[in-house]
Order: sequence, then C-alpha cells, then structure tokens
Amino acid sequence: MGLQEEAGKIGSLLAVAFATGKFRLTPEQSKEVKDRLADVLWYVARLCDETGIGMQELATHSIAQFQARAEGLDPDRQ
Repeated sequence: MGLQEEAGKIGSLLAVAFATGKFRLTPEQSKEVKDRLADVLWYVARLCDETGIGMQELATHSIAQFQARAEGLDPDRQ
C-alpha cells in the first residue's frame, strides 16, 4: 500500500538524519521529508473519505491523543 511505502521512506530519511547522533536535515532532506509527509497526508485524506471520517474529526482526535500522552511526560521535556 502507498501509505506504508511513504511512511517507510520517511523512516529511512529520518534514520539517515539521526546517523550522526544529532537530528540534522540537509535542505534536500527537509524537502524530501516535506514531500513524503504531503503524500502521507493525501493517503490519510483518501482513507478519511473512504471511511466517512472527517479530517477535522481526525485532527481533533489526534490532538486529544497527543495531550493524553503528553500528560505523562517529564515537564522539562514537553
């Protein structure tokens, strides 16, 4: 599936960026990540359309999940 392929490519790009022990993207890598994230978002939009889940509903749900996860984090790392 295209979504898995795009996610895998993002993972590979990030692995290269972390290879030095610090997260650094070159301008070319940054553009590639942006392009791949845009592709992932397109697949998400298509899945939302097919399943009847609105993008706004998904975004609201995602923010709630993020906030719930963030509550357990060290305040100095948020």
